[in-house]
Amino acid sequence: MAPPGDLARARRLFKWALKLNPRCATCLKNWAEAITAQASGGPLSPALADAAEEKLRRSLALLPEDSDAWYSLGRVLSERGNREGAVEAYRRSLAITSDDADACFNLAVLVGDGGDASEEIALLRRALSAKPDHGQAWGNLGVALASAGDLDAAEEPFHNAVRFDPSAKNWINLARLHQAKGRAPQAKAAMAEEQALKGARQS
Repeated sequence: MAPPGDLARARRLFKWALKLNPRCATCLKNWAEAITAQASGGPLSPALADAAEEKLRRSLALLPEDSDAWYSLGRVLSERGNREGAVEAYRRSLAITSDDADACFNLAVLVGDGGDASEEIALLRRALSAKPDHGQAWGNLGVALASAGDLDAAEEPFHNAVRFDPSAKNWINLARLHQAKGRAPQAKAAMAEEQALKGARQS
């Protein structure tokens, strides 16, 4: 987590900027992003999440065509467990900037969790069209296709997943694909890669 003093300095700066221009939508958006940066990859506290959401909604009331602000609101709402609100925010972001790979990916995760596999796959393909080296998107696409029973179509995504994001999860998924297709040696080799990663983390 970033030092609390950083947020205090940001608060003073943005309050000063908003005093000069109370309708500065960018100031409000950047203030919200400074708040979310406090988490440093972890969950936001309820108080900080409240503050970030409030700033983003004020920013969007002033500048509703700001796709970045809609994207940031989607992230905050998703973290807060507001799936419907997050889906709507990501859709609004993509209606403005249709080739945002991260917005496509995050929305794909939410609609996939909601059971819409066809839209999940379509969104993941959009994300990969915008960012072909998005390893997480390749991995999720492989899982979605395999879950739909199309192991042949899942093959390329799983191989690209370990190419661009050689995580333990992606190696395990590739091993499972090989196993399902009766390729025991390749499955064993993929699991060996996963074990090597686990050993490296423990050393």
